[in-house]
Amino acid sequence: VYTRQVCIGGDCRTTWPTSVPSVWSLNGTNAYYNNGKVGIGTITPEQTLHVNKVDDSSCITMQRSDDTIASGNKLGEIFFRGSDADGTTDLHSGASIASQATETWTSANFGASLIFSVADNTASSKSEAMRIAENGNVGIGTTAPFVKMTVAGTDGNAKVQIERYQNNAVEPAINFIKSRGATVGSNAIVQD
Repeated sequence: VYTRQVCIGGDCRTTWPTSVPSVWSLNGTNAYYNNGKVGIGTITPEQTLHVNKVDDSSCITMQRSDDTIASGNKLGEIFFRGSDADGTTDLHSGASIASQATETWTSANFGASLIFSVADNTASSKSEAMRIAENGNVGIGTTAPFVKMTVAGTDGNAKVQIERYQNNAVEPAINFIKSRGATVGSNAIVQD
């Protein structure tokens, strides 16, 4: 017989005593904690949520449980939000990091991309700003980077700028190195 249990330190139960004082509060089926910090793997949490591991295993896992994961399905997302002081009025999500399937998953194929979205100062919602595609290509201003780094934009804003802020011997630079006998074109760099 299969029963759902919660196990803490080897103490597995299907129910917990309601008369025992707890730092957790219940709201229907939701449990919450409003006073302090939560530590997983540490008794001295330094932040609101502090996860500590001493080996190479994953610290936090987001998992989509679905018999068919198809291209475009979201696998998980972290939101950066704001709200009023008591948390009752949501002031929107200003940024997020999401993972999205890029193919229909099988036991041998499970491509995914990582998507960074932000809200512009004049926007009322967030939009994709950068993507790391399933092949490792990085796109800024595009959802389909076709080389290792693609910067796309409109109205002349598809620029990459490198600045030096201190007067020192190390100059900012982009080095073009030829490979396999290729040549670098004379119009590769334009300076304003």
